[in-house]
Amino acid sequence: MKLNDKQLKQLRLSQQLRMQEPSIGWFFLKSWKSYALLISVCALGSLYFALNDSAVLSALVAGILLGAICRDFKHVRIFLNSWPLSKEITDWKRVDDLIAENEPGKS
Repeated sequence: MKLNDKQLKQLRLSQQLRMQEPSIGWFFLKSWKSYALLISVCALGSLYFALNDSAVLSALVAGILLGAICRDFKHVRIFLNSWPLSKEITDWKRVDDLIAENEPGKS
């Protein structure tokens, strides 16, 4: 089966998580660049509105940031709770075979 780059990356990640259990800290550490960008944009937006005497819009932007982080915590918790089942029912030999078949340099 021919996999695209994103599928291959996902299989490699699953293979890595098989050996090292995921955690909330692992997820946020893996996503630090996205969160740095999100926090920067929201902080600048909130600061801009605060300096222009628009406390409501400043609070709205800060709330959007808080909401996004809370949403991600929820999604990570759901993933962490379901991971042991996924790990148990996954055909890891097939995962290893698919990765080997799609290694760069192989045709």
